[in-house]
Amino acid sequence: MVAAEGSHAEVRRAGSGEIAKLLLLSIALAGYVYFAGWLVTAIRLAAARLPVDAALPVIDDKVLFAAGLRLVLAMTIVFAAMCLVAYLVHAWTWNKRAPEWHSIVNSSRADARDKAELAPLGEKIKSVQLRKPTLTKPSLAAVMPQSAPEDLEQAAIGDPFVRVVAGFNVGVLAVVVGLAGARLVKTVVDQISPGQWWALLGPWLLISLLAALLLARVRPLRGTGAMHGLGWIGIVLVALFCSAPIGLLVLTWAAIATFGRRFGTGRTLPKTKLDFALSPLPWILLAIYTLVGLALAAMPPVSFSQTTLQTAAGTRHGGYLARSPSGVYLVACTPLADATSTREAVAFVPSAEIKNLSSGNASYAVDSGYRPSLPTLALHAFGVDAQWPAWIRPELRSRRATCAGAPQPRPSGSSEQPQLGGAVFAGPAPPGGHAHDGEPPIGETSPKIAQLARRFQPTVLVTAADRFWPVSVGAVLEDRGRSGGYTCLRKVPKQCTVAHPALSQLTAHESAPGEFLEYPAKPPLDPDPAGQLDAFLRGQLGLQTPVPQLHRWLADPGLLDPWSTAQVYFYYAGEAHPAKWPKPNPEVEKEGNKAGGLLALQYWFFYPYNYYPTLVTTELMNGAPIAADLVNTDLHQGDWEHVTVLIDRSGRPLWLYMARHSDEGEYFRWSDPRLSFDEGHPVVQAALGGHPTYDAHCGQRLRFAHGLKGLTSDWVVCGSGRFAFRAQSTPLVDIAKTPWACWQGHFGVANAKEVAAAKIPEWAPQRVSEKYYHVAGPRSPLWQAENGHLASDGKPATDTGVCAAGGNPETPERTAIKSRIAALAAQVRP
Repeated sequence: MVAAEGSHAEVRRAGSGEIAKLLLLSIALAGYVYFAGWLVTAIRLAAARLPVDAALPVIDDKVLFAAGLRLVLAMTIVFAAMCLVAYLVHAWTWNKRAPEWHSIVNSSRADARDKAELAPLGEKIKSVQLRKPTLTKPSLAAVMPQSAPEDLEQAAIGDPFVRVVAGFNVGVLAVVVGLAGARLVKTVVDQISPGQWWALLGPWLLISLLAALLLARVRPLRGTGAMHGLGWIGIVLVALFCSAPIGLLVLTWAAIATFGRRFGTGRTLPKTKLDFALSPLPWILLAIYTLVGLALAAMPPVSFSQTTLQTAAGTRHGGYLARSPSGVYLVACTPLADATSTREAVAFVPSAEIKNLSSGNASYAVDSGYRPSLPTLALHAFGVDAQWPAWIRPELRSRRATCAGAPQPRPSGSSEQPQLGGAVFAGPAPPGGHAHDGEPPIGETSPKIAQLARRFQPTVLVTAADRFWPVSVGAVLEDRGRSGGYTCLRKVPKQCTVAHPALSQLTAHESAPGEFLEYPAKPPLDPDPAGQLDAFLRGQLGLQTPVPQLHRWLADPGLLDPWSTAQVYFYYAGEAHPAKWPKPNPEVEKEGNKAGGLLALQYWFFYPYNYYPTLVTTELMNGAPIAADLVNTDLHQGDWEHVTVLIDRSGRPLWLYMARHSDEGEYFRWSDPRLSFDEGHPVVQAALGGHPTYDAHCGQRLRFAHGLKGLTSDWVVCGSGRFAFRAQSTPLVDIAKTPWACWQGHFGVANAKEVAAAKIPEWAPQRVSEKYYHVAGPRSPLWQAENGHLASDGKPATDTGVCAAGGNPETPERTAIKSRIAALAAQVRP
């Protein structure tokens, strides 16, 4: 009876002990989760460039605990996935490699290799006998020799554990080889076609997979200890030059591979779930993968719940941070066109001012664009403001538009023009009415035609993030390369005939169709237009003035000072016959004939560079076009675009023709509700990159010509802010009075293949690269579009065109002046 009572007491004590352990474990786990939540929230706030000391205390403890719980659960899932991948690495080779890996875990790599040399595994495996022939499942015993040395017996920790550790050993080496190899491949890809989103990620996955398949077949006992040590040093070096989460992930794989072998020596896994939870293993793994989660949290973008407040002063948008009885804390920022943000802050809105609060599933993203390496994070944690390069930076999160609902940056030196649309900014007229490096305006060269020309001059809108706007030919002649070189006039393809040519050297006399201007950007045709912008800005600012970098001018587009160089060209083309234009229109032709003929007033826009956004992220395109633009084609220096105002002989405007993509133009009646006007001047907008002209309404414009069937589009981008070049303040230059009006060359680099490809019919398969990727620069407006064309041999046609057969481009204007057509503008009200 006493013994029975004693046994019951022992059971009760054992039960109480387990309960106490469970209670302590729960408290420790809850504390760990809360601390992880506090830490990850502080890191997220720092990554969002928000004041941590001010923002963190206002966040509710429940929110911090929930953040920690999400982190722990997510990292547990990540670790489980990693273990599964590691387990599968030896899917086809485990039966052959298992004995050596068990031997390594049981002792060490060196001891296992010594034993293997004394008793070759190959001979022993041939004489293998099953220790337990009654096994119903495959086991290590099936491949272990019965007489194997003790070192080659199955590790006590268990075969699944050994297989996972072996997978981590092979996997970390494969991933590192993949990262290093992918970085080299990306360098080559960037030389051929810069900016490709797959240039790092694709080669990394492919090389890692091939390396894993190869390394899984290699005996783990091959090589000396020094060789394995060098391999681990290589792993650490690669990790240090990766972005922080990738670098830390690589190091954790290496740590699990190294210390997992030592942990398994002479150990067995805990028998019960409670013993496993109380053992050091899960806590070590939690700590390791929490570090990975923290590193991931330190990488932008950082998202908050998008919140809208209705207050007495109006509507406020922001990211929800916290709420107290006294008010609401919102995250605020200013969006940039590359899907990053600036001017991040925490705003407090008192409860007394809030009329309504609403939030949904949408996110309010903040992104500094900062992707640091692991050493950089460590240095900053210790207060050292230094940078360690992160050469290997695969994107782990999709880019998204930032600061939803927040206004775009206001360009310095400009004023907002709400009558022209949202986020439209105009600057002052250039000093003296002359664009910087531009030709004399029409009022000085052609005063008798100037009033008519100025009367219908359009106001041109250009997306600020485009990086190009209508400028003068003289401005691009002043472009400067990084080494100081100027634009070059090439009459022979591989020889610079005239370095830094003047406008007076671009004349019809003694020129030839094969010559061209080459701007000093390197490479001259680049999917990333940044090089062309830099060359243009260096020409305007001088070599001694630093060119503003991308994030700096996105935060203040006024630094580009586009209004000082902006210029529009005009040409009076006389009587118009749209039926013969690249885009025929019998209706317009018929109406013009009934009215006694239509007169064409052409307005030309010269953009320094053309790049057509071919593959884009649709969701980002309006607000963050630089981030959305993935692949560009139709690359060429110099880009002439135009619109034509068709008036009748009483001076009344009837039609506005917007030319696009050779023969995809569109005619608008002057009364068309799609058109908008700026004090009587039509408002038009250039689509991003390729600059075809559209009405000033934002969004995607599908293309259907030539069998495209809406599979590609132009983009009229408004969300990232727009420059306005108003007719009232932008210089207008008469093309007929410029020396280059009938110059036969190309306003951009043009090799012989590109020139020949330009004459191939649209969408023909021949010379695809020269026709649709690296494309010849355009010729003068008076040699193209409505004004003329080339014969089949590439020479000017003799039967058409104002410049053909030595024609004088001023002839139509002189006719207009004699017939008093030039005075019509005074009779037409705005």
